[in-house]
Amino acid sequence: MQAPQAIKDINRLRHIIDVFVKHGLGYLITETGLHIHLPIHKRIQSQFQKPTSNKVMAYQLRKAFEELGGTFIKFGQLLSLRPDLVPQEFCEEFKILQDNVPPFPFEQAKKIIETEFKKPLNKIFLKFDKKPIASASIAQVYKATLKFNKQIVAVKVQRPNIKEIMNEDIDIMLHISSFLKKRNKFNIDPIEIINEFKRYTERELNFKLEAANAEKIHRNLKDIPSTKIPKMYFDYITEKIIVMEFINGIPISELEKLKQKYPNRKKIIKNYIDSLFQQILINGFFHADSHPANIIIQKDQKIAFIDFGIIGNINPKERTKILIALKCIYEKNKDSAFDAIMSFCDTKKAVNLNKLKEEGSKELNKVVEADHLLGETGPGRALFNVINLCGRYNVKVPIDIVLFSKAFFTMEGTVHELDPTLDFLKEIRSRVEKHFGKTLYIKEFIQHSNKVVEDTLELISNLPEHAEKILERLEDKKEDNSEKILSLEKQILISNEKIMASILIIAFLIGLFLFTQFGTIKFILGLPLPFVIFLVAIALTLIYTITKFLSKNKNI
Repeated sequence: MQAPQAIKDINRLRHIIDVFVKHGLGYLITETGLHIHLPIHKRIQSQFQKPTSNKVMAYQLRKAFEELGGTFIKFGQLLSLRPDLVPQEFCEEFKILQDNVPPFPFEQAKKIIETEFKKPLNKIFLKFDKKPIASASIAQVYKATLKFNKQIVAVKVQRPNIKEIMNEDIDIMLHISSFLKKRNKFNIDPIEIINEFKRYTERELNFKLEAANAEKIHRNLKDIPSTKIPKMYFDYITEKIIVMEFINGIPISELEKLKQKYPNRKKIIKNYIDSLFQQILINGFFHADSHPANIIIQKDQKIAFIDFGIIGNINPKERTKILIALKCIYEKNKDSAFDAIMSFCDTKKAVNLNKLKEEGSKELNKVVEADHLLGETGPGRALFNVINLCGRYNVKVPIDIVLFSKAFFTMEGTVHELDPTLDFLKEIRSRVEKHFGKTLYIKEFIQHSNKVVEDTLELISNLPEHAEKILERLEDKKEDNSEKILSLEKQILISNEKIMASILIIAFLIGLFLFTQFGTIKFILGLPLPFVIFLVAIALTLIYTITKFLSKNKNI
């Protein structure tokens, strides 16, 4: 590390430590051994700062993060999405962290745009508002009009030097976390958490990736007219700039304004639930930062999503597990629902799983016992709370499952605010049965048919040997067994035909399941891969049957 950079890092480190002590967190600094960077009087002060409760500590951390700015605000926001890593009190407190920070000057934004595009601003835009419509810790957004097509657009401009600033802060976080790990009294690895945050910020700081995320969701939802994803102008997108279609409408966060304009909001609710279900459980690629400010209701009651920096990605196997969990919840089978949730998790280092199941069942029981699911008793909160419990028992939950539970919980809360009389679980059940029921039940059938398939294959492999032994015994007898032999041969032939029919049915069901399970599939010779597998299974069965038939006729 070069000397100037080292001095800068140490100064920033001292500032961070000073802010922590200022907000009553001196005991954390003492715990890490970093109090040596404090003046003598503050070292003494930090010795007397003791933790009282998780709630108080969460409040102190939030205030410190707010003062420290961008990187720490983003870190707190990420932690609010990880109830499996930090206690619920911290998740709830960190939700309050807002990205509303003072805007940087227009002249700096203009310079960044012109540097990225290598041409003057007026050569790109016919009109460009100097006052930003939104200002956050990573970027700010301007309203403008493109010159080439006269379309109104939103221009997202990255803050000056934000990448360098965040990288420096993350290096300091890793430095602090290395001290924390040595004295760690919790079931979490602080270095692992910071490294995950580092990967998260690297993705969010790459605006090309954010635009690609938006475009992929747009393609996935092209047949859902009730959802709007802004068009990306890829000729005007760099790692630091995004130019996209401007979205008019009312953010769901402006609830009173929304209620005045739309007294009946049932269509909005339907569109919202349908869109997220399509994204999560059909496409498996979803907008994972769907807080109310990022969802805009357009005049035709379309649901428009903005800000695609955080994306969840769930594979088909996990989507099926989600379906099973939801099915168990609305069927009021809390034990099976808990087992389905645990099937996502890594329990290798878990402590006291029985206690976890006891507490998790209590959360799910709130849903099971509720007559009308509102607010605190919804399935989204139950899922979120069970995942929150996992952290206490050292059970690891995949990040995309956490993002799913957060999106699901957020949707539930938003729907409740839009219409407190709505039976949310009924809405979930209708969609599971309508859109995913066949897929789920076919898979369940195949899973339960494993034993039958194994027994059938064993019978096929052993039948010739058994039949031959029986025939030899009959032929060895002195009496005339010709009628018994003919009868046995007939029974074997009938059994063979039944086995062939069974194989055909199994091949058909496997082919059907593959068709219904996978949304995006590979093609061979212009045909979907599942269909090719199905045809091969049928062909092999027919070849086997014809071969046996010809062999039988030849012997006759």
